[in-house]
Amino acid sequence: MMNNIVSRADNESVMKLTSAIHVNNSPANGTDYNAILFAVTRNEVPCPGQFIHFSVYSPSGNATLPSPYAETDSNGNFLLKITNTVAEDVLIVAAPAISDAFNSTSDTLKFSQVEELYNIQVTTLVNKSAADGTSQNKVQLKINNALNKPVTNKLVQFLPSTGLTLRDRFVLTDSDGVAAVSCTALAEGDYFISAEIYGENVVQAITGISFTKSSELSGLSGYVLNNTLQVSADGVEYWEIVYFLKKSARDINANKEISIVLNSVTAYPSKRTIITDDTGMATLYVYNTVAESVVVSAYADNDNLVARNKIVFSS
Repeated sequence: MMNNIVSRADNESVMKLTSAIHVNNSPANGTDYNAILFAVTRNEVPCPGQFIHFSVYSPSGNATLPSPYAETDSNGNFLLKITNTVAEDVLIVAAPAISDAFNSTSDTLKFSQVEELYNIQVTTLVNKSAADGTSQNKVQLKINNALNKPVTNKLVQFLPSTGLTLRDRFVLTDSDGVAAVSCTALAEGDYFISAEIYGENVVQAITGISFTKSSELSGLSGYVLNNTLQVSADGVEYWEIVYFLKKSARDINANKEISIVLNSVTAYPSKRTIITDDTGMATLYVYNTVAESVVVSAYADNDNLVARNKIVFSS
């Protein structure tokens, strides 16, 4: 294609500039280029060493020329390469660097939309947490584009495998192109998350997420409520002890058995086995008919958890 915007009479002594688009419709990725071949001739004979000035008219201002000036080669030619980072039409005007040496030309080049290509990097920030429903593993995606620059404000949808609970399912990438998500589990094992760039059919599997076995109960504590008082060994007055089972997972400290053992043959508890309520609490009463010190031992979680309290009965 040749397009001259300044027509001149056919005069064999006049130089002529012609242009032909060699490459068009390249993606606007800043690397691929469109190209125009320029030729300067006189009497159809190539004119080397002729200087051409180029002007580019880009709506976005992102179209780039290697230089605004060029010199024709020994064949009177020069190949101009233009890149862009925005999909748009760009007007290229070529004119003689020396006024009226030859005519001017103009050509319109089209830069096409870049097919979005992503470089996705997966990083596990926290892993192998306890499978207690509370402790969290954390993973992140870092998303760069084809130019290796962060993709910001991109909506990422996270889909967990069975048994995995996510804190968030939709996360926007930040200024560094990062989207992070935390997850919990109630059963030990390996899990994965599917991460999808929402609406773009770009899916990334995040594997290697592991949760380790967790004890259901993490502690047992006993608190003597009336420890500032004297309790008589009359078989009527009593010491009151409140036990708390600490939980490491949600709703698993209710309806748990706590076994009571006394180091006395005369003291006796209200129950040998007490059951926690939905807050993990259970109350015990201890009586005695003998003035003495008594150690109350409480056992839970197959005797893995122990709490001991010393109480004194007075005469």
